[in-house]
Parts: sequence; C-alpha cells; structure tokens
Amino acid sequence: MRVLIFSDLHANWEALLWMQRAEPEPDAILFLGDAVGYGPDPGPCIQWLQANATAAVQGNHDYGLANNTCGGTMLELHDLAIATLAYAWKVVPAIHIDYLRQLPQQVTLDLDGVSFHLVHGTPVEPLYAKLNLLFTKQDILHRIFDSVDADVVLMGNTHVPAIRKIDGKLLVNPGSLGQPRYGVPDPTYAIWEDGEVQIKHLHISHRETVKKLGLLPLEVNTIQQLQQVLETGQLTLPPGMTLEEMKRKHEAEHGIIWDN
Repeated sequence: MRVLIFSDLHANWEALLWMQRAEPEPDAILFLGDAVGYGPDPGPCIQWLQANATAAVQGNHDYGLANNTCGGTMLELHDLAIATLAYAWKVVPAIHIDYLRQLPQQVTLDLDGVSFHLVHGTPVEPLYAKLNLLFTKQDILHRIFDSVDADVVLMGNTHVPAIRKIDGKLLVNPGSLGQPRYGVPDPTYAIWEDGEVQIKHLHISHRETVKKLGLLPLEVNTIQQLQQVLETGQLTLPPGMTLEEMKRKHEAEHGIIWDN
C-alpha cells in the first residue's frame, strides 16, 4: 500500500498540482493540517482536499479561518497570517470554511493493518505545538507519544521534514508542501509504503505562485515578504525591520507581548 502524506499546504495550488503529477495514484492520502494561510488559492486547495483526502486534520490556520481568529504563528509571520486569513475569509465559500470547521484536531485510522495517528502539532497540543523531531530529547518524546496507540504518528506545523523512531513507533513530519522553511525552497511530502517511509522533494519553480501573490489585495511589504519566504525557504522580516522593532510594533498595535 502506497500512502501519500503531506502537511502545511498553505493555499499553494501549484505545489499541490506538482505533487499530484509526481504521485498520481496513491492508495490513500493523509493531510496534516493548514490548507490555508500565506498562499493565494485557499478555495481550490480546500476543494481538492474535500475530494481527495482519505483523512485530514485541522491546523491552526484552518482553525483560524473557521473561527475568525489567528493564533500559533511565529512573530515573523504574524502579520502575514492575519492578512492572508482576512483575504481568505472574503473569497472562500462558506461550504469550504464549514469543511475546515468540522475537521478533527487529531484522528487515528487503520490502513491495511497499520495504524496511523494524524495531528498538526502534537497529541498533547494538537493545533499550536511545534516539535522539532531532529533535536528533541528521547525522554520528552516518550512523554508526548507513549500514550498514543498507533504504529505511525504523523505531524506537521514545523515546515521542516524529519523522521524518528521511538519504541517501535515511527514519527514522521513530512515538512511543508506549500511553504517550505528548511533553508531550501523545495516543497516536501512523505510516502509510506510497505513499512518504509521516505521524504520526497519537489524541485520546482515558485514563479506562478509568486505572480499570484503579487496580485493579491494586500500591502506591498506583506506581498514581498510572502514571496521572499517562498523563494528562499527561510523566514524573513519585512524590509528594513529588525526583530526587536517588530516586537515593539506588535506590542503597540495588538497588545501582544513577545518574549525576548
């Protein structure tokens, strides 16, 4: 059985099409949350998931769109999340927003005798947790995953692909299809087949998505920052602004106090 696993689509229709061309006939498709946010095509991406996903869970941006809120974003991306979710609220049909609203925050399912647990963050904090599988200590992983009754635990939210094993459980983060942030702009996803898992990279151009971002009714600085993150695979700040200046700006505008 060939299972396609991906996360953090972020309204990137072109990346979705490239993945579909690379994996035209998987036996199952598992989505780990964040269909929306940051990208130009929230409606078509949600519609594709409705039609094709075997199972899907809610991410923090999906929750944000469904409930008209914004949380769990990094400081560098907070304004981008607010702007793109506000745009999505205007253009996404209510039926698609309802689909995001009814998604579970985590779910376990059996595929061909193997149990898969899907969550966007972690089983302890399903929406907002960002767990770095590469560097998290073994005892912390035990505390988080010992109570999860599944052979394979799938999670997203970090936008960084990783695979780890702990006491017979396979822990997999496929990275981000729509907004990779591991220092390389190549979208990533995972394939599970016959007990083995692989991270797959799509070596594609983001040219069309960058063009679409340029046409969104957003502030120029917001568009430029979105484009830069997509083209570099790294978090960026608005042009000419330091991280400390951004903290003070947010405290003044939103009353949010960011830790130093």
